[in-house]
This record gives sequence, structure tokens and C-alpha cells, in this order.
Amino acid sequence: EWKMILKKVKIKNYRNYKDTEINFNDGINIIVGANNSGKTNILQIISLLSTDFKLNVDDFNKNILYKEYDSFKEKAPIINIEYFVKHKMSYDKIDSGFSRLEKFIVYNDNGDISTINNEEFDINAIIILKFELDPKYEYDYKKSMSTITTYDDFFRVLRKYEQYYQMNFYNSISNEKIEKKIIHNLFNIDLVNANRNISDITGNTKKYVRNKIEENKIEIDKLNDTVNSSIKINLSKITESINKDIEKDQKDIGVSNGKNDFVSTFEFDSDFTEFFKYELKNDNLGYNLPLDNNGLGYNNLIYIRNSLNLKKENEFNLLLIEEPEAHLHPNMQYKLIKYIELYRNNSINSNQVFITTHSSNITASADIDDIILVDYQCDTQEQNVKCINLKDNFDSEIIKEKFNIEIKQDDLNNYKKHLHKFLDVTRSDLLFADSVILVEGLSEKIFIPHAYEKEYKDNLVNKYISIIEVGGITFKNFLPLFIGTSKKVLCISDVDYEYTDVENFNNELFETATVDKLKTMGKDVYRECANYYFCTQKLGGSTFEKELFIENYYSHAEDMLFCVFPKKDFKEKMSDDFSKIRSLEFWANEAKTIINDGRIYKSIEKLIEEYKEIINDVIDESKKQVIEMHFLCDLFYKYVQNKKGDFALQISFEEWVQSPTYIMEGLECLK
Repeated sequence: EWKMILKKVKIKNYRNYKDTEINFNDGINIIVGANNSGKTNILQIISLLSTDFKLNVDDFNKNILYKEYDSFKEKAPIINIEYFVKHKMSYDKIDSGFSRLEKFIVYNDNGDISTINNEEFDINAIIILKFELDPKYEYDYKKSMSTITTYDDFFRVLRKYEQYYQMNFYNSISNEKIEKKIIHNLFNIDLVNANRNISDITGNTKKYVRNKIEENKIEIDKLNDTVNSSIKINLSKITESINKDIEKDQKDIGVSNGKNDFVSTFEFDSDFTEFFKYELKNDNLGYNLPLDNNGLGYNNLIYIRNSLNLKKENEFNLLLIEEPEAHLHPNMQYKLIKYIELYRNNSINSNQVFITTHSSNITASADIDDIILVDYQCDTQEQNVKCINLKDNFDSEIIKEKFNIEIKQDDLNNYKKHLHKFLDVTRSDLLFADSVILVEGLSEKIFIPHAYEKEYKDNLVNKYISIIEVGGITFKNFLPLFIGTSKKVLCISDVDYEYTDVENFNNELFETATVDKLKTMGKDVYRECANYYFCTQKLGGSTFEKELFIENYYSHAEDMLFCVFPKKDFKEKMSDDFSKIRSLEFWANEAKTIINDGRIYKSIEKLIEEYKEIINDVIDESKKQVIEMHFLCDLFYKYVQNKKGDFALQISFEEWVQSPTYIMEGLECLK
């Protein structure tokens, strides 16, 4: 197998790209990221290898121009893009790849081409594109800029010189300027924009249909003769009538003097491709409809299918698809990606596919190794775009070298395996968010958006924050996805610590448990990642519900219990003296009359006896109060644990609720 691929691009000073390197996969590249992160820019950069599209001064990185315009008064700004191409060839087969790349080949230090084995070898080539001011106007440019003192004036003059800018290609070794037609011959590039219409669908098939006609030239020539004969026979009355009209004028105009008569005829001379079109055939009834009557989603599929299948055999093809999800049902998005993967694997053509998408359906169906995450770090000092190949984030050697993060390769393999299974449509949303909150269960996922809105008078959606429930798998499976990104990642987990006897009711042991929990979550492993935040309970609760109860114990214990017990039962027993409910003695005496469910009462009765044994030998009154708090917390939890989602939804809308401290401190990190 031989193929020529675009292995990498380096981009400097282009739109939101300050200085970025992007490594591409040999096959499929699923390019994802938040809105305005620069995904479409990648497709535009690649397409410059095959089009005459001219850049303009608005394509310069405005962040750079604004900050450094003084330096550009002396020397006009330049957009610089380097394309790294790799071509694998066989010694016993000759293809056009070598001749196409001949002017750009980069040789080894010893002057050789990289050899894979005795049968194959690699060609490496670099093509440089520069959008630069024509040297003839450099003096005038510098003179025009000499009196400029503001950015606005600088850009006004720069726009004036836009007409003198050129888009040039160079050899990377000798800096020789290369003709565009040589560049345009490197790859066969098709750019499938997000806006597709009927003329696009039929238009991109004409070359294919023309090739099919050429393959059947003998039959087509016969058809031409048959059509011509039929036309002449069936339209003979018309030609005879016209000939009679002109016959009488032959002598007057002098045509007959030239020994020739002026006569009329009909002759078919047309390109059969002009008559080609797609139609929709009704499978049940058999009638046909024009393609205009088809839904946009199905036309989308037809267009992309044609773009793939109409490639010339043995060509070096790059297919760029922008937002294939346009007008497609989620199931169709899934089938489309699977079709592209199947076609690419089975095709004899050398096809490299680049897809930009906002669809979590597509990312959920894609292989993690095929995904490139575009991260526009606009809030940082650098203000640059990073393009992260997610497969690198699951390579222990790469993350050790780049980020000083040590994770065993076997563990990373297991994490990726879990993600392939669990990174579904809902959880794939984290790839498109600016910040991510990872929580253990449904309760936190329901409660946190309301807590955020109450505290900050805003919502997570407006801030592009995704909250993801990790469910039955650990945070560690998800965390490699964000290595090297600017996404703020908040992990909220339960400490899962149990008090078993009076000696355990102390802060020291709880603090030890929280440290151990944070370590288990990955805080130590990702200590070098400033965008990772880990938090768990702080007041002694072992779960979200227990911590919430303790947070509100002294001010609203009765209100918390009212969420699980009917209010009237408490009011009858306490005559509005709700301080009683904090007493273990009260529950020992009254639990049976308050709790009507016999099965639940048995569980509560056992809990009461356990805490009575714990508290019996305690003399310190303050410690007794702590123990009674945890008793009531455990009693409350027995009612909540089987209906956590309903409770979280109910409690979220209560104005008196104080959100747990550990959650609010975590949310503060996302600001």
C-alpha cells in the first residue's frame, strides 16, 4: 500500500492562530472544539493548497497586530504556513507522488530518503506558504507607517497596502519560489461546505459522469449517430420547408455562384453530461421525483457520498467536510461516520478525511484516536490555539515528556477502553464546552446548576459549562481528555467515609479520609495541571445528601426532614418545638409513632440502638451534639438514598437551602 498524506501543519499569524502545530491522522480526523475556536480555519488552511483563493489583511491574527503593531511598522506582517507531507512508496512500483513532491523533498542528514525496509521508503516534504508584501513596496510601506501612533491608523494603512500583498509558495530548503500550478497538483482536494444545495450535488458529479461516458465511447458514438438520424428523419418536414424558403434567394445572394447551395439541417452535438441528473424513485409505487423534493438531510448524505465515491483511482485525495451533521437526524449522523470509515478502509484510493463538527452524536460514534480537540486559549496571556490529538493524551511517554504526568500505559489503555463504551452523546458534550464539571451521580447534576444560578445570577449554559455525570466509572477515565487544554475541569466526588464509633467522631480522621479521597480522584497525578480542580466534602458528610444536611443542620434541620417526612406528623409530636428533633432521646421514644412504615422503622430502630451505644459513655456535651447530628443525618439519609434524584430536584428550588461549601468553593474555581 502506498499513499501521500498531509502529516502536519504549522500556522503562524493566521486568524486566531498565533503559533500552532497540528498533527493529523493518516485516515480520519474528527476536529472538535467550542464555537469560534478555529475549527473551520483548519479546513481553509488545507484548501489553500488547491485553490486560488486570496488571503487578505483581515486574516492576520488581530491579537498579534494589536499588541505588536509598533514592530510591524518597520516590517510588514506575514502569514506563514508550513505543510508537512509524507509519502510512502514501494521500490517496485512507480507512482506520481515522487514527481509531485520533487521540489519539496527534505533529505536526511546523510542525504538519503528515509527507508522503512527493503521494499518501502518514505518521502518527507515541506511546502511553505507566505502571505507577504511585495518587496517592491516595502520602502513605501515603511514610509507610510513612520508617523503612525495608534492601532486604528496602523490598520488603515495596512489595508491600503493589501493590494500589494501576495500569496507565495516556497521550497523549505532553498527558499525557492514555486509556481502555484505545481502546488495545486499535489493533492486532489474537495471542500464540502456546511451550506449544500441541489446544484452542488449534481455539479460535483459531472467529471465522474464524463469519465463513465469515455469508458463507453463506442456505445456513445453509436447513440450519437442514432440520435442524429432520428432527428433528421423526424424533423425533415421542417428542414424541407426552410430549404424551400431559402432556395429562391440562392441566386440573388450569390451563393449558387460558388457551386454550393445553402441548405439547413438539424444535428445533435451536445455533451451527454448536461442531461444527467439524480431523481428520487419511490420504492413502493415506482414513480420518480426531482431531487428538489428531497429533504435537506438526505441531500446532504448524497452529496458527501458522491464526494467520496467520485474520487479518481490512485489519486492522493483530501476530503474536507464542514459540519456534516447539518440537517441530519442523530441516527443518520452516526451512520454517516460509519460509512466514511468503511469507505476509507475499503477504498483503493488514498483518502485522508478531515471533518469539523459540533455534533456530540458524531464524536460519540467516532474513535477517540481520530479526534483532534481545538482549544482556543483566548483567556490566557498567550492567546493562541492548541490542537490536541486525543490519542497522545493516552500515551504515557508523551504525557510524561510534555506535562510531567506519570500514568501507567496499562491504566491509560483501560481508561480509553471505558471511554469508548461510556463516552455517549450526553457525555461527549464535554468536548465542546469551555469548562467541565464531573460529578459522581444524578443528585449533583440536578442540584449544581440551580446552586450556580442562585449564587452567580447566571447559568451554566451561558458560561458554556458542561456538567457530566460519570456514573459507574471513575473520574480517572475522563481526565486524560483535558491534558494540555485550557478547559477548567472541576471534579466533585463523595468522600465515602463512615463513622463507626465514638472515637471516629473527630476532624483528624475525616481530614485524613478527604486527603485519601482527593488522591484517589487524581489530584496528586494532575498536580501540574493548573486547570484541574478536585473537591469533596468538608463538614463530615460522606455523601452529597449527608453534607447538604449537615450544612443546613443548625438553621434548617426540620426543613430538611420535612422533605422526607410529612410535616403534620412532626407538628403533632412537637407542638412546633422543632429543637426536639435534634435529640436522640426524642427519636428513641417517638420514632415508632412517627414512622408508619414497619420495614423502615426496623432499620431506624437498629440505627437508634447503634447510636445509643455510642453516646452512652460520652460525657462531653459538645461531642454528644456532634454524635446526635450524625445520627439525624443517617436517619435522614435512610429516607433519601432510594430517591436521590427526586430529592435533589425538590431541594434545588428551596430558597432557604445553603449549598454545600465544598461545591461552592469548586464552582468559584471556574470563574
